[in-house]
Amino acid sequence: MPMAAPDSLTVMNADERLTTGEAAKLLSCSRQHVVDMCMEGLLPFTWAGRHRRVLRRDVEAVRRGSGELSRSERRSIWLAHVVAGKLLLDPDRYAGEARLQLERMRLSARGQALAWLDDWGRLLDGPVDQL
Repeated sequence: MPMAAPDSLTVMNADERLTTGEAAKLLSCSRQHVVDMCMEGLLPFTWAGRHRRVLRRDVEAVRRGSGELSRSERRSIWLAHVVAGKLLLDPDRYAGEARLQLERMRLSARGQALAWLDDWGRLLDGPVDQL
């Protein structure tokens, strides 16, 4: 008798091995970022032939976070605050500049970065006080 497809309420196996692409979807980041985390020792992995595999429990631990931000994350937040502050001071001037910069960044962005740039675009199109 064939097994029924699992529904969304099925509990996932913590020992399940995931591809870097699957891990990236769970972490809402790029596959390359997952590979970088593996190579930096931030996410344990094993090899399956020439491909990396990570345990679901390790991905979930990263997803929950340690509460500490990486240097890159702190820098991103600081830059976002700087941009938002400039927009609040002179919305007409800086909103246009920010839109131009977003368009430049879209030319080389891929994956999750495009979604973040779209979020910024929506914020720029909305009321400045909601930034």
